[in-house]
Amino acid sequence: MLGNMLDSKMPGAKSTFLSYNEDAMKAAVEDVLLHKTSIRTAAKKFGAPRTTLKYKLEGKSPMERRMGPPSILSKEEEAKISRWVENMAKAGFPITIEQLCISVERCLKAVKRDSPFKDGRPGRTWVKSFLRRNPLISKRVSQNLTVSRAAVTRESIINWFSEVELYINRKHGDEKLLEDPSRIFESAFFFKSKRP
Repeated sequence: MLGNMLDSKMPGAKSTFLSYNEDAMKAAVEDVLLHKTSIRTAAKKFGAPRTTLKYKLEGKSPMERRMGPPSILSKEEEAKISRWVENMAKAGFPITIEQLCISVERCLKAVKRDSPFKDGRPGRTWVKSFLRRNPLISKRVSQNLTVSRAAVTRESIINWFSEVELYINRKHGDEKLLEDPSRIFESAFFFKSKRP
């Protein structure tokens, strides 16, 4: 009985917790600062919670809303990982979620940053949040190779090498790059044995 009372809202109470559009909030802040509109009028005009608008103007609440703990990686680090995932997919090596997690673990070790993750490796929750923050790569991260992609023919291998050569030439602008035997390319291959 008491639990039900605690879970229910007051009759007529309306929850405004994060129920506003961030762009509308920015527009309301601008309206107050630039046009000297009252907080109450701007909140009503843009559909923003009045108290939240007031707190943002007073500096009690950050302009950019962020819930939960801060991100483990900086925006620049996440952008770099995002580009890596895209480039690997373009080169014909789609990154799995496990490979993504291993890469993040290695990045954190490389910069000697403490990892808040269990065993130092990100889990499902982090991956879900990362993909939400980086929507362009969410479709690039693959779970498994499909049967059709796993069936490799001689022609598909030749086409793949041609595409990789074109990609490297476009990326580096040097057609002689692949002809130089002293060049060593760092590989980002991940091998995983799938035994029954």
